[in-house]
Amino acid sequence: MTNRKALIKTAIAGALAFGTLAGTAGVASATDFHFSWSTPQGTFYLGPNGSHYQPRHYHRRHVTPIRHQLRPRQARRILRHAGFRDISFLRERRNVYVFEARGQRGYRRIAVNKFNGNIIWRWGRR
Repeated sequence: MTNRKALIKTAIAGALAFGTLAGTAGVASATDFHFSWSTPQGTFYLGPNGSHYQPRHYHRRHVTPIRHQLRPRQARRILRHAGFRDISFLRERRNVYVFEARGQRGYRRIAVNKFNGNIIWRWGRR
């Protein structure tokens, strides 16, 4: 069962439950009845002219980045303050910058988080 079918069945069941709870307080015609059910995926409308489903469309190009990203130069400064020397930038991977630097145990590769500057892991020993 797709999300749309489940949404339609849920909306109809909710409308029926709402109608039975409301009782017959007054006389209403079918043209007065309007019902809508909203979800993050879209909205289901139920009214006198029938029902329809309207999906929500998200445009990724309008989404602004949430987190501030460090530049490689700023990450290099973090490594220098952590005691590393001869620091060279190697590459950028997903959420990290990868550097090669000389520390107390010799040359190592070091990954620095792009967003908060934490040193995530160190590996290699030449």
